Amino acid sequence: MKTLFISLMAMLSSVAFGQLTEDFSSSNFSKWKGDINEFMINSNQQLQSNATGAGTSWVASAYHLQNDYSFQLWLNIAFSPSTTNYVKFYLFADHLQLDSIQNGIYCKVGKSGTTDSYDFYLQKKGSKDSLLISAPPGWAGASNNKASIKMLPFSNQWIVAVDPLGGENFQTLDTMPQYFSGNGYFGIYCKYSASNAKKFFFDEIIIDKYVPDTFVAKYGDVLITEIMCDPDPVVTLPNQEYLELYNNSTSIINLKSWTISVNGSSYIFPKIVLQPKEYYVLNNAPTLVNEGAEVVLTSNKDEVIHSVNYSSKWYQDPFKEEGGWSLEMMDITHHCLGKENWKASNSLMGRTPGKVNSVAQINSDETAPEVDYFYATENEIVLHFSEPTYFISSSSSYVDSVFYKDHPLYDLKISLNDSLQKGMIYSLQISAKDCALNEMNSTIKIALRDSAQQSDVVINEVLFDPLNDGADFVELFNRSNRVIDLSQLRFSSRDDKGFLNAADEISPHPFFLFPNEYAVFTIDKNNILQNYPTHDEKRIFEISALPSLNNDAGNIVLLWPNGIVVDEFQYSEKMHDILLDAVDGISLERINPNSTLWHSAAQDIGWATPGLPNSQYLQEVSSTNDFHLQDKVLTPNQDGHRDFALIHYQLDKAGYKSTMNIYDASGALVKILISDFFLSTKGEFQWNGTDDNGNLLPAGIYVLYAEYFHEDGTVQHWKDSVVLQR
Repeated sequence: MKTLFISLMAMLSSVAFGQLTEDFSSSNFSKWKGDINEFMINSNQQLQSNATGAGTSWVASAYHLQNDYSFQLWLNIAFSPSTTNYVKFYLFADHLQLDSIQNGIYCKVGKSGTTDSYDFYLQKKGSKDSLLISAPPGWAGASNNKASIKMLPFSNQWIVAVDPLGGENFQTLDTMPQYFSGNGYFGIYCKYSASNAKKFFFDEIIIDKYVPDTFVAKYGDVLITEIMCDPDPVVTLPNQEYLELYNNSTSIINLKSWTISVNGSSYIFPKIVLQPKEYYVLNNAPTLVNEGAEVVLTSNKDEVIHSVNYSSKWYQDPFKEEGGWSLEMMDITHHCLGKENWKASNSLMGRTPGKVNSVAQINSDETAPEVDYFYATENEIVLHFSEPTYFISSSSSYVDSVFYKDHPLYDLKISLNDSLQKGMIYSLQISAKDCALNEMNSTIKIALRDSAQQSDVVINEVLFDPLNDGADFVELFNRSNRVIDLSQLRFSSRDDKGFLNAADEISPHPFFLFPNEYAVFTIDKNNILQNYPTHDEKRIFEISALPSLNNDAGNIVLLWPNGIVVDEFQYSEKMHDILLDAVDGISLERINPNSTLWHSAAQDIGWATPGLPNSQYLQEVSSTNDFHLQDKVLTPNQDGHRDFALIHYQLDKAGYKSTMNIYDASGALVKILISDFFLSTKGEFQWNGTDDNGNLLPAGIYVLYAEYFHEDGTVQHWKDSVVLQR
């Protein structure tokens, strides 16, 4: 060993000090000095230890360290390191022979127990080596340890980051001062037993000038990927709110002077450096509201990078909604999605801070954006989309310019050439794409808000006694010729003494109800859609609260914020039709928006009509009842012509039940079409020529006979015949 050392020292005059880049892609090993014969370049083009027995081996290479240099290394220690089996790699050494240096910086992997990690030390002459940075214990405690290590210059310091799996998902450990510069050596020092003499592997050693990215963070580069807003009751981990951030870019991002805000309360970040694909857990964010809040991440350039307007409904699990479980994003590639891309953690810990989310999955976005609401002045329209949109066009002679109000791209501001006129309704054609390139093409109505008058809007249908586990709903109808903003109105009720209870706003944002339009409000939209097939989904809206509606009797009040009543409905289960055996799940409907009369919704439409004209609607009261066949010939051959007999009916009032039978020419009963059926005021039935068993009847003449009776005791009959042809 001494002879080799002397020989090398004699050669120092020919050593070139510069950058060091080595991927071991060739067999040329000339830039390395030391125990050359105890290393090899293997078939994977890696530097591998190749000693024949226990001992130590080292190699080193000269370079010139500058303050703006970065450092990179890949290594594999294919055994469990210890105090007698370890590696030191010197980032900088002041001497070629690694067991003789006096000053330097090195990383050591190997100590007693299973807590081995990547420990960075400062070595100075006359002083004990001091620990600068250490990765979490156990990162290098396995029987096979791969790691990628990177150091980047930043403000006269190095940012130290490690991927403990040997990939590119670096996790920042800390920063340390740049203690040395100038001519020095990079070196690898291995100590081993005979069984581990060939189990050190190294690759991708790069020490070179660091060229910073001209990177400016844009929307989606850093994501809010996990929200712990309600840690109580504790599942396993401490009772601590937090937000998890994720660097979704390919660049290093310094969060210094960035801002996280929750419902307007802000936290400004100190220097926090995120490597690409690295997580950061923020424990001291502004208070996170359990029921929901808007969380906005803003860069130091005042650009919104990501925002989440979460809600307690996002858990998709009533049990976990009660607390102790975090909300996790499912698919980071579709971060524009809202509640469809979030759910409660599936981890047994109740959360996954700083790790890949437990609910991670592909969650493709196939839904086009929609315009949730708008507000308008005489010369400006602002459209709010259901999700961020990135491409936009409009078609209107009124449009002067179109631009987004802010990031994320929810709000589109349209400046107009001509002023909008009150009392006029305009059409605006909009084409927009979301970040998944789903396209919407819609024509929406635009108008200035009118000053509403009392009774312009009426309560038109109420479900106060829902099915088990069902939800109430209240339907409003605009019976005026004015455009009404429902955000100006409130829902309330009266107590036993007739005093108004606390009122709940209908909408926190503009909500325009155009003439002759319906709007249905409930706390559970999906429940209404599932239970009532006769509906208009676009006219049903989920809100946070409705006044409590008692099942037997109660009231619902629509009023202005100043307490002036717009409309009021005092209801009772006794208002339902007396012919009904049970009334749960059946709504009460106005028979006409201008009437004070109410009636049970009909059976043939599914016992309610949310968002549609009422089943018991009577525009003009008929003096007689009318049942008639559309065609008296039936040819059920599935050719699309006369395949069934269609029976139309219109009644003089609500509250009829009916039974309708079909008889053959001999008077034999062949089909019970309806039995004890609760009718609408207007509707139809059809017969396809089959009997009660579903068998097609023979050709011939058949008689249709209906008996219909009213709750007031009136009984009436109708009879007609139809010819069935085969």
